[in-house]
Amino acid sequence: MTTEDFLDILEDRQLVSDSIVRQLRDKVAKGDHRITAKSILKFLVKKELVTRDQAKQLLETTLTVSPGAESSILGLVPMPKAPNKPPAPVPPSQEPPTASSDDVALAPSPEDEAPAEAKPEPSPEIDDPSPLGTSVPDLGAPVDLATAAGLDSPEADYDPLTEEAAADAKGSSGKSRKKKRKKRGRRKKDSEWDSPLLLIGFAALALLLVAGGLIYYLLFRENADKLLAQASDAFSGGSYSQAITLYEKFVEQHSSHPDISDARVRLGMSKLWRDTEGKSDFTRALDTALEVTDSIQDEPAFNAGGDDESGLSQAKREMSELLTKIAVGLANQAEASDDNDQARQLIEKAKTAIGLTSNTKLVPQRFRLATELDMAKETLERVQRRLTRDADLAAAIAAMDAAMAKGDSATAFAKHKALLDQYPRLFDNEQLAAKIREVAAAEQALVKFAPASQAAATDESPSPLVAALALADRSGPAAPDAAGATAVAVDGNLYGISLVDGELLWRRRLGIGHDTAQVAATGSRVIAVDADRQQIICVETESGDLAWRQPLGEQPGPLTVRDEHVLVAGESGHLFVIDAESGEMQGRVEFGQPVAAPPTFSSRGDRVYVVGDHSNLYTLSTDDWSCQGVHYLGHARGSIVAPVLVVLNKLAIAENLGVETSQLHIIGLDKRGVAEREITRQRLRGLVLSPLMNAGRRFAALTTLGGVSVYEVGSGDDETALTELAQREPSNREQTIPFGMMREETRETSLWIADHQLQKLAVLPTGGRLPLRPLPESYEGDIFDHSLIETERLLIHVRRKPGTGGVVVGAVDFRTGEPAWQTVIAATPAGAPAVDAAGQRITAVSATGACYLLDRQSFAARVQNDSTHAEGETLTRPLTRVVDLGGGRLVAGAVGSPTMLHFRPQAPRGPATFVTAPAPLATPPVALANGFLAPTKIGQVFYYSAEDGGQAAAPFQPTLTPGQEVAWLPPAAVPGDSPAFAISDGETKVYLVELAGEGADRQLRLSAEADVGTAPLETSLVATDGFVVAGNAQGDLATYALPDLRAGQPVALGGRITWGPYPVGGLVLAGLDTEELVAVEPGGGVAWRQPLAAPFAPGALPEDGTAWVLDPAGACVQISMADGSEAARIELGQPAVAGPTPFGPRLVVAAPDGSLLVVDRPH
Repeated sequence: MTTEDFLDILEDRQLVSDSIVRQLRDKVAKGDHRITAKSILKFLVKKELVTRDQAKQLLETTLTVSPGAESSILGLVPMPKAPNKPPAPVPPSQEPPTASSDDVALAPSPEDEAPAEAKPEPSPEIDDPSPLGTSVPDLGAPVDLATAAGLDSPEADYDPLTEEAAADAKGSSGKSRKKKRKKRGRRKKDSEWDSPLLLIGFAALALLLVAGGLIYYLLFRENADKLLAQASDAFSGGSYSQAITLYEKFVEQHSSHPDISDARVRLGMSKLWRDTEGKSDFTRALDTALEVTDSIQDEPAFNAGGDDESGLSQAKREMSELLTKIAVGLANQAEASDDNDQARQLIEKAKTAIGLTSNTKLVPQRFRLATELDMAKETLERVQRRLTRDADLAAAIAAMDAAMAKGDSATAFAKHKALLDQYPRLFDNEQLAAKIREVAAAEQALVKFAPASQAAATDESPSPLVAALALADRSGPAAPDAAGATAVAVDGNLYGISLVDGELLWRRRLGIGHDTAQVAATGSRVIAVDADRQQIICVETESGDLAWRQPLGEQPGPLTVRDEHVLVAGESGHLFVIDAESGEMQGRVEFGQPVAAPPTFSSRGDRVYVVGDHSNLYTLSTDDWSCQGVHYLGHARGSIVAPVLVVLNKLAIAENLGVETSQLHIIGLDKRGVAEREITRQRLRGLVLSPLMNAGRRFAALTTLGGVSVYEVGSGDDETALTELAQREPSNREQTIPFGMMREETRETSLWIADHQLQKLAVLPTGGRLPLRPLPESYEGDIFDHSLIETERLLIHVRRKPGTGGVVVGAVDFRTGEPAWQTVIAATPAGAPAVDAAGQRITAVSATGACYLLDRQSFAARVQNDSTHAEGETLTRPLTRVVDLGGGRLVAGAVGSPTMLHFRPQAPRGPATFVTAPAPLATPPVALANGFLAPTKIGQVFYYSAEDGGQAAAPFQPTLTPGQEVAWLPPAAVPGDSPAFAISDGETKVYLVELAGEGADRQLRLSAEADVGTAPLETSLVATDGFVVAGNAQGDLATYALPDLRAGQPVALGGRITWGPYPVGGLVLAGLDTEELVAVEPGGGVAWRQPLAAPFAPGALPEDGTAWVLDPAGACVQISMADGSEAARIELGQPAVAGPTPFGPRLVVAAPDGSLLVVDRPH
């Protein structure tokens, strides 16, 4: 063994530090042959860097092996090259020329130096080596190995390597130091068996036996290593079958070989590679994997650390790769399999393979191929969903068959719909499509026409109303060459509008939830759905007179009018057929489901296309109303809103698929005009909620996101039958229902669109463009919410202006785009009307500031188109409260706005003027004497004259800090000899203020004040019978005695006031958040309680021990103040929002659209 090899062994076994080995290497590298492995070992023992036991082990396993053997295996002493003779004695005066320990002294390494504080002894330095001449013991006689190395001799305690080199010693001291040797005598021979020759003979015999064993072992080991090397080469080269054969031979013949565990692992991995690499039989590969993992998982070579930093064997890394490949392969085979049973088996096998990869004993976590395994799991989930889907498909088809056997096509369609909702991809499944066609064919047999002749009524329906007075605010020039009238449906009411000047002609109540699909014009009449009475009405467009009405007995849906036919869908799935001229019921077509959209007539009028609420499209014949065919469209319930559009021999149907997506179906017709098959589809962004429109062969679809798509229909029966001419991409951030109209003009096809503005586009097929044609007025920012109405010269539109009440009906000239007249209808009332009993007149104000005076002539016409507006300022907020000042006078205002509208019918300079306070109002105006109060947020309370609107007294103002705002509660006029009112900020004080002085000295003067109390006030103040009262936050009625506002005992109500309070006689009437109506005696307690299902509209009208209140649902209710019982009830037949106001023997209330409803009081 070379010195370098010995140093490698020291370094591998980490017997000494790396720095010591590095210095030794440096000494050896200088080329001095006298430094040997044995001298280094002696030095290490002397320096106590290795123990004597470690040194003996090194001698036995390394230094005594001959160069011809493998030092890692044999620890035998080699045969001597010279005859076995004892060494020549060394003269006492002469030392053997060996290298001393100091010759191999080590210099300290920087890495081995301790910090300065510790001051460890420096490591020995290696000086220039002295001659190494240690003699080798004679191996001819039995010699102990340790003794041969000089480690177990009598002089073991005295090692010459521990002394300094002679040369160094002489150089340093100039003297030669000699070691003293102890003389020994010869040992006496005790027996002939102690002869050295006999001992040498036995040693030679032992040596021969060992040498023979060594030769046999080397030959045996050489063959095993060669076999193992061949197997390894075959494995590395990918010849796994050959590797398996060689490894099996090695394992069988060399079971005691040190590498046997590695061979077993390689044998198993060879089998796994053979059955996996380049193979598609992953089932066999999995079986092999199960067998191999079971056999090698406990092998030391499989679990041993690897050669790199991962600390994992190569086999485990390969195991991860192969098991993952098997799992992925099985998952892919399961997905590709058409046999569901086989797919289920493959799923289970793939799960088993994935389970093996999850076993950290086989596949460590860091080498688990998570991405590939996740993909395999996703594949298995898809396959499992497919299997579940197929099972559900089979179950659904069986259920559909069972339903068809019972004649229940509705259930069959429901099963089909439920299946498609769960598995949308089954829409194109041939088996399911064939089954639904069977159901559709069966459905056709179930669609029947039931004749039922029923004459229409020609008298008006009974109504509790004496009159309904409609209000309109008309402006703008008349339209030249226009004639006739039109009708628009807004907020559940139908209005007749003159096309000449926009004058409101009449108003009819239709019902809540009404839309434009329930109104159709025919000639000089308009036919509409009366939802409130569940009937169809036909009225004259110009007069509003009833032509006929036909009760249906169920809630009507969308309707269509064509020539003499009126078709109305009922909620039960019936399609009623009515004669358009007489209103006579001819019968009904019975479907198995409701009708979703207005029916559509064919171009010739002999066919009717009806879209069911889901799934089906029906074709009817107008000859006998029989079903000619059922086409399965497959749409979801309620997904089709727009009516079918007929273009040439095709049908265009828009289906809404989700929240922001729709789909256009093009359905081909057969020679009989029956819907036959779907030709193509087109996906659109946004919903289609308004009717498709066409001009000749071209049609357009508008979506709620602002998208516009224009198509041309051809005569083909494939995808070429639909050509996209132009498109505008969606641009709306919020969804808006657009309305449109297509017109074929002289030079181009124009497309009018009304959504959040009015636009005119030109359809230019060249380049697919939709250029915008400018209009004088686009009404940008307004919201259009009605279908556009086309007349010969005018385009009629309906829009709402944000922030204002009411709806604007306007006219635009088609030729010039110039706006003509416009009329505001359905304007929200600012409050209850005021009545001039002496003049038999009613005054009303809309939230937009339009003032109306209705006299006998208006009562007769039932409409009032003439309104008055105040000039000058513009309202910044809609008016929300009206105060009756008597004699038909009134004032209206809104909290937060300084501007009030003052109306005086007899004013010489105009009945309507604006009164502006110095600051925004904190409460609505309140009447006081011959004027009105205006509390403002700056704390001042102003008083204005009811005659001219001028300031009539100096304002009242409490003590305030600069910049402080006051949230006044609505004040209460206090009855008495002199005008006074009570007012409070709700938090600190209650004030009693009187109107004092005359002329220029008139002022609002503080008369008394008091603390609010422990709980803040939160309602308007009420004055009655010597008290001022208000509801507080604790659910009490706080009382303050007049005239000094002394606080009384609060009355516990049991709830906070949500309606009122209002003074009625000597009591206070209020509604509570506990859904109770209570009457309270301020000086006593609660007089009575009654349940209150819903709050009343603001206001209470006292009358002879009762109070009239308004139920917003549509009733005037008279409450007895004796016990709270209902004394009388007048049903209005429609909602109301303000009133009642007494009008002689009648009551007047305001409807939500501003119309005034007049009813008789009960006797």
